[in-house]
Amino acid sequence: MRESKDQVEGCCYSIGFGAMMKPCCLSTTNTTQESCEQPDDMVGGGVGWSPTCPQDADQASEWIQQQNSNSGGGSLLVDATASLHTR
Repeated sequence: MRESKDQVEGCCYSIGFGAMMKPCCLSTTNTTQESCEQPDDMVGGGVGWSPTCPQDADQASEWIQQQNSNSGGGSLLVDATASLHTR
């Protein structure tokens, strides 16, 4: 039986933004892609998943932006200055 890619463990990572919107506060957890979700109460920051963990918050921010541009808009990166209302 083959494992689906959603069941393979990798790195779920999250970042916040500090002064001047500089990525900071990298946090990582080993989990499946399916289990890697952005908390409902997260404002200003982002969450991503990769087979390996980013080295720092700057790299995590780049990866999240790449994932968002490749996914066609299903954004996990939240701009702290953006409105949180979606329709």
